[in-house]
Amino acid sequence: MTIEAIDARPYRSASTRESELEQRLHYLDVEARILSRRVLQAGVVAAHLVVAPSGVWVIAARRFEGRPTPQGGVLSRRTQLIELGNRTATRLVAPVARQAELVRDALGAHANPEVPVSAMLCILDADWPMFGGSFTVDGVRVLWPERACEAIETGHHLDPAQIRELNETLANAFPATTGRHPAMRPYRRNR
Repeated sequence: MTIEAIDARPYRSASTRESELEQRLHYLDVEARILSRRVLQAGVVAAHLVVAPSGVWVIAARRFEGRPTPQGGVLSRRTQLIELGNRTATRLVAPVARQAELVRDALGAHANPEVPVSAMLCILDADWPMFGGSFTVDGVRVLWPERACEAIETGHHLDPAQIRELNETLANAFPATTGRHPAMRPYRRNR
């Protein structure tokens, strides 16, 4: 290994982690169409739109460390918090839910209203427990890449012709963005 390769290693590993979900999506066990980094609205970019037999999936990928944990439950309303160290990042859920609504609106005029549109927040570097771990917050599934692929591969509501038609509708409605998705930048503390 050369000195240049050693110096570039942290940057290369960051980009490898960023594309971890995208690589896994390309090896799904079902016929699926993947649209990456699509502009849904001015200032709103979806990391991935996946059209599979199980429906349309709006996926946001974030790189954070920490353990996603549920709070409350027995006597109080159960709420889900995504803890990053000693900070809460539940605020990441609302943008993904909004992206799913924008996709539903785009498909409303062109597709069957029974086409399921689901939202996922995929936390890449989290410390997930061995059993369980994934959960839902306000209709958005919070999980890791392997579990995201399992969810996409489960269920068959759409046939191949519908998948192609939905993919074309989404590709025409939402143009591809140039450059990196802004949310894929590494998390840094303000000093």
